[in-house]
Amino acid sequence: MSEKFHVGQGSYDGYGVTVFPVWLESQPLEGFCWKSSHIAVGENAEGASVNNLTVTNTGHRPHIFLEGDIFEGGRQNRVLTRSLVLARGEEREVPVACVEEGRWHGTGDHRGGRRRAPMSVRYDMTNTMSRMNVADVQAADAGTHVQSDVWNRIRQHESTRGAVEGHSLTESMDQADRARNMGTRIKPPTVLPGQRGVLIGIGGHIVAAEFFGNSEGLQSRWDGIISAAHYEAMEAPARRTASWKARDFAASLELTPIGEDFPKPEEFRTPVGPLAISSFALGYGLIHAAVFNGAHPLLAEV
Repeated sequence: MSEKFHVGQGSYDGYGVTVFPVWLESQPLEGFCWKSSHIAVGENAEGASVNNLTVTNTGHRPHIFLEGDIFEGGRQNRVLTRSLVLARGEEREVPVACVEEGRWHGTGDHRGGRRRAPMSVRYDMTNTMSRMNVADVQAADAGTHVQSDVWNRIRQHESTRGAVEGHSLTESMDQADRARNMGTRIKPPTVLPGQRGVLIGIGGHIVAAEFFGNSEGLQSRWDGIISAAHYEAMEAPARRTASWKARDFAASLELTPIGEDFPKPEEFRTPVGPLAISSFALGYGLIHAAVFNGAHPLLAEV
């Protein structure tokens, strides 16, 4: 059964990004941990691999890891390619893609879980995996299938934002944050009571959306979502996205089975255009869903 969405008033930052809060009708999930402080992430014990890391739940509750989470450190920074839940104390090898092509040295430990990869990078991964079979998407080496997409998108960003040492996506994002903080901006929006989702408009059009099992989940990734949106907006027109576009986007999502568990990402043809959707759920409800608008100019194929 598809989720039902209620879209609130958008907040415009004056530089092209409009953020719309979203409330879901389904019951929020309880009993899960979203905190990055309760995980350990490192290179594989048997030998470091570009497209794999080992993650451990060091907390007392089942822990949620999300596609698009960036892990910084180790031999190079990586991005997680699919969402998963780890039981208390569980350790697992997970699929990742490199977002720092020019470095292969350093310690074995990573930091992360709060920073989110830009929408364009995540769209490329989601779009490619929607054309793969389920076994390959869920395999430990799934990152190998999307690695070239990620590197190509990073090079595209560098062609307009300037090259950075090691072709590091995180350094490029840090540079953008520093430049933005030197200017005058409206204070970014905060998560509202009961809010479990967000629609992101850039340059006058909805580019992406994310939905969570509860408000704690959204709060845990909020700063990363907003930072990633500002990074994407650097090349976009400084134009507010109209509220009716957000409502139409949400109405189109309700025509899809979002909220159910997708074994792999899927693409849906909707009244607002082609939408690439990943939806991760357990028997008792939605954990996380991400939506990318393939018709948005920022997500055009590299």
